[in-house]
Amino acid sequence: MTALELHALIATEREQAHAICAEKGEGDPACRVAWDIVEELLAARADRQEAPVTAFGRFCLEHPEAIECRVYDL
Repeated sequence: MTALELHALIATEREQAHAICAEKGEGDPACRVAWDIVEELLAARADRQEAPVTAFGRFCLEHPEAIECRVYDL
């Protein structure tokens, strides 16, 4: 799923949550579930955001065999 698709899905689910809560009330379990879905999607979007690549990071992407870029698990 692309970032744009995820953004559209979040917008759709947010609209649905508003509609469900307006119809059933804020305390209704369906309202809480709708907002839980929105929160999960927002968390997924936050997890997908990548940190900016540094110059060293770009170097390692271009030259993964370089000794400076080797990563060892101990």
